[in-house]
Amino acid sequence: MVSAKNTEADRIVGKVIGANYYLTKPFEVVDLFKEIDGLFRTKKTIPRDVVPEVIERVTDRVFEIPSNGNGKSPVGVLILVGDPAAANFYSQLLQEEKNPSFEVEISYTLNQTFKRPTLNGIHVILLDLNLPDSEGLDTFRQVQRRYPTMPIVILSGLDDEGLAYEMVKTGAQDYLVKEKVHGKMLSRVIRYAVERKRSEEKLKILNETLEQRVLERTQALEQKAEALMRSEETLRETNIALKNAVEGISRIDAHNRYIAVNEAYAEMLGYDPLMMVGMLCESTLHPEDREKIRNAYQKMIREGKAEVEARGLRKDGRIFYKQLVLVKADNPGDQFTGHYCFMKDITERKTKEYKSVLDLKSHFISVASHELRTPLHSIKEGINIILDGSAGEINHDQKNFLVLAKRNVDRLSRLINDVLDFQKLEGGAVRYEFQKKDINEVIREVEKTMAIMAQSKGLAFKLELASDLPEITFDKDRLTQVLLNLMGNALKFSDTGEIKILTRCDKNTIRVTVQDQGIGIKKEDLPKLFKTFGQLDICKERKLEGSGLGLAIAKKIIEQHGGKIWVESEEGKGSIFSFLLPIRERRK
Repeated sequence: MVSAKNTEADRIVGKVIGANYYLTKPFEVVDLFKEIDGLFRTKKTIPRDVVPEVIERVTDRVFEIPSNGNGKSPVGVLILVGDPAAANFYSQLLQEEKNPSFEVEISYTLNQTFKRPTLNGIHVILLDLNLPDSEGLDTFRQVQRRYPTMPIVILSGLDDEGLAYEMVKTGAQDYLVKEKVHGKMLSRVIRYAVERKRSEEKLKILNETLEQRVLERTQALEQKAEALMRSEETLRETNIALKNAVEGISRIDAHNRYIAVNEAYAEMLGYDPLMMVGMLCESTLHPEDREKIRNAYQKMIREGKAEVEARGLRKDGRIFYKQLVLVKADNPGDQFTGHYCFMKDITERKTKEYKSVLDLKSHFISVASHELRTPLHSIKEGINIILDGSAGEINHDQKNFLVLAKRNVDRLSRLINDVLDFQKLEGGAVRYEFQKKDINEVIREVEKTMAIMAQSKGLAFKLELASDLPEITFDKDRLTQVLLNLMGNALKFSDTGEIKILTRCDKNTIRVTVQDQGIGIKKEDLPKLFKTFGQLDICKERKLEGSGLGLAIAKKIIEQHGGKIWVESEEGKGSIFSFLLPIRERRK
């Protein structure tokens, strides 16, 4: 019994009227074969040679599949069978059918089939599992992967129910045993495969359309819900912001533009609150402190809150000092939406601190003037007396050592003068004697001066100087001062290894690098470098004395030469100090 319904009541009725089996439309042809075969096995009065006719009559009633198009258009069939005789046999069976008519193309191997640019005009593939270049289930899988939307009917010499079930389950439209195939059955199976595949594709499109509509509707509802939650969250965040306020309050979006500011915040910067909406935050920061603010911003992203002191720019260009507290703002989905900024004017406190630093500098300069200059003068004069023979004869080696000592005393005297003139250096009033010279020669001189000190620590300098450097304009004494500082620091903070001094051309500049294998610099100490009186904690730990002005002076000198100086370092892995000097004089 065949029915479109699948209810328990209909099944009971079928049994009552004497049906042996109950099938629900649509169903697999394989299942139909199984049921009819089982019927013949149990009902011995029905001869087995009438099976094909029974199948034809039953499938005629069950499938009722319309012909392709309007009944006149032929169905395109690709017969992929390795045996030419068998392929021609199946082709002949189909060509004998007139309703519908079939247009048949034949391929004997997968390779031959896959070389075809397209399958235009083909509606179904009749596939033999055993081909010259492929066998078994892998044959079907390769064809299915290559033509995923094409209906495939399997031809097999095996009357194997398990294999048939596996093939249909994997995606085949039907499974035919070769010895049981005849014209009308093959025609109906192919028609059914084509129509079923079309129905599957239509259903797939309908499902995708329905899923897309459901998704769009769901997203619309979620957006409305999120908008409501954002409104509630904004109110809650505003209340939190007011409680955490220092003085000025601003709300800043994820692109660092002001969304809203209160009166106190705008007044500190000299703006009207409405004027600040849409402004970039960086426009209210001193250029030299923007990196510091970026670091605080990154900390706020990681930890939710950060505090920092920096210089700000008012609308009229005046500079003031401010304390900032940055508080991260997230929506309910933990998506970053910006931050709150709480600001306090601390100019008065910073002015007092700066005055204290100036007093410290003045005290240091006074000590240097009285405690260093006088003994150095005495040492210098004593060396001169010995050199000119007034204290007796000296041999060649002694003279060389004294000359080296005198050179260093002279250089130290100039360094002290630089410390005493540091105020002038900061103001750009220091005299420079620029001359064209070979920078490699200066480096060699400094290396000879420092070699004895390096040997006393078991260290050595290694020079890697480019041979093609042009002469450039610089102040030899000032540049010597920079090199002495950098190489001296490398010696101070190195216990083993070698110290490299390298030079090379870098576009329109000459790069000089001092690289050591010492203790390196902590990440948090890097911002302290090149600042006046900026000594690192490691200096105190190693009991190293210094003015704290060396790198600050070096930075000023390099900048006055139109160059740039910087450091790369990692704790425990040494430091690399580099500076650039222009080959051609730059306009100031």
